[in-house]
Amino acid sequence: MEEKISQIEKLIHNDPGNRGIGKICTHGELFKAAQSLMNAKRVLITTGFIIRSALKPETDGPPGAVSIAKTLLRLGKSVVLVTDKPNYDLINGVAKKNFSSSDDLTVLSLDSTSISIKDLTSMTGTIDYFISIERLGRAKDSRYYNMRGEDVSQFVRPIDQLFIEAYENDSNITTLGIGDGGNEIGMGNIHDVVISNINKGETIACIVKCHHLITAGVSNWGAYGLVAAMALLDSSKSLQLSVEEEVKFMQDAVDLGAVDGLTGVCEKKVDGFSFDYHKNVLEDILKIVKS
Repeated sequence: MEEKISQIEKLIHNDPGNRGIGKICTHGELFKAAQSLMNAKRVLITTGFIIRSALKPETDGPPGAVSIAKTLLRLGKSVVLVTDKPNYDLINGVAKKNFSSSDDLTVLSLDSTSISIKDLTSMTGTIDYFISIERLGRAKDSRYYNMRGEDVSQFVRPIDQLFIEAYENDSNITTLGIGDGGNEIGMGNIHDVVISNINKGETIACIVKCHHLITAGVSNWGAYGLVAAMALLDSSKSLQLSVEEEVKFMQDAVDLGAVDGLTGVCEKKVDGFSFDYHKNVLEDILKIVKS
């Protein structure tokens, strides 16, 4: 089982865009993250990344967040999907397309310039696990940057503050970051490695740390790897992975106006690669699970 998860981790570390992610990959984290998540009860998942050239959310992140949420609900856990105002319509829209009113799921927009776990708990009740996927975390100057080194702080609410507080001060909350570029929540675990190996790393490198960090060539792949690892760890073997369902999540995001992160165009791509390319990655992951 652990060997299969290691194979999946190696697969999602593929760096088709040659952005240097292969040099900052974390090893053995997928197994540990999945194992810890199996013990969670109520989970916060945050995502949402505005592409500056289009002023629209990107296709990387939300599909992966929905995939994780679906899996957690199937395991009997409670989920809170969190984002901010610029990304809310997309996240809420994709959620409406894929969850029913009977699901134990809440979609929340946090738009304050300051947010604490106490504030969050007053709205959601106790949460014991935080997950971030393709969500910007602050750099050393407390600003937020895209991969081009452009300051996009005006489009970002400080949801990463929750992760900082949980990591530093709350032993009852486990945090997990999923990213593909070095500027996302959790990349503080490998801050110096990002600076040394990622273009504009000195500027964009996130300082926010997490208990677990999953790196991937595309952040959605990190989510797919996590879901697959959980399926392998599930003693009931009740989780059935579906490539078609994952592709639907991507299509739903595009239908609601999400854009490709590289082109800024609303098209059937994630990080410059076609849906068919991502479908092949999903199929490869599924092959490992079934082997």
